[in-house]
Amino acid sequence: QLFSEQGAYGNDTTCMIQGLTRQFGSITSLAFNATLSTYYVMIIVFNSKKSRLRSLQSWFLGIPLVLGVVLTSASIPFIEPALVGCHIIPPFSTSSFITYEGADEDVKVLPFFLLYMIPAFGVMAYATVSMVVVG
Repeated sequence: QLFSEQGAYGNDTTCMIQGLTRQFGSITSLAFNATLSTYYVMIIVFNSKKSRLRSLQSWFLGIPLVLGVVLTSASIPFIEPALVGCHIIPPFSTSSFITYEGADEDVKVLPFFLLYMIPAFGVMAYATVSMVVVG
């Protein structure tokens, strides 16, 4: 199915690719920020040795990647075209382009919050608290 929004042309496949890329990039980059703040806390506050940090390096790299892959995979059924690109559509949008056909109001809210908002704000809160501890 072809669709055109604000001069951009694509189909379901290109929409899905864009949505998955946006989901993976946003969640994974926030999670990498959180692991970087953990690294700072370990170095500055706890005076961790480099050998200890090297042993944790695979965790520092693996956790954000696994989180990104899991949340991105779970978001596949919920990615749809929206006003600006393709992504998990927020349930509170007032756009006439965004419709949820046959879904309960409660069901509409869950994918957006469980797959994007809660993980995003969770890792942002963690990184913020970590930097307060360092500061």
